Amino acid sequence: MNKENKKQYQKAIIETRKIINDLDPIDLIALGCPIDEYDPEVRDILVGLRKCTNEEQIKEMDFEVFTNWFGDH
Repeated sequence: MNKENKKQYQKAIIETRKIINDLDPIDLIALGCPIDEYDPEVRDILVGLRKCTNEEQIKEMDFEVFTNWFGDH
């Protein structure tokens, strides 16, 4: 990964982390967990976004990511 791609990837992580933390789907941030608590899911989401071509696929992929990490809540 070249320097510019790495910079863009880091920016994408920060922006996606903010969105996920604001949504706090498992209430981990509300429980006092650190702001990087969802970073494994954020990375999986960023990888999954490359395969998505529409909003419905993004929703399904997000659901799968969180189900894989946390089970069916």
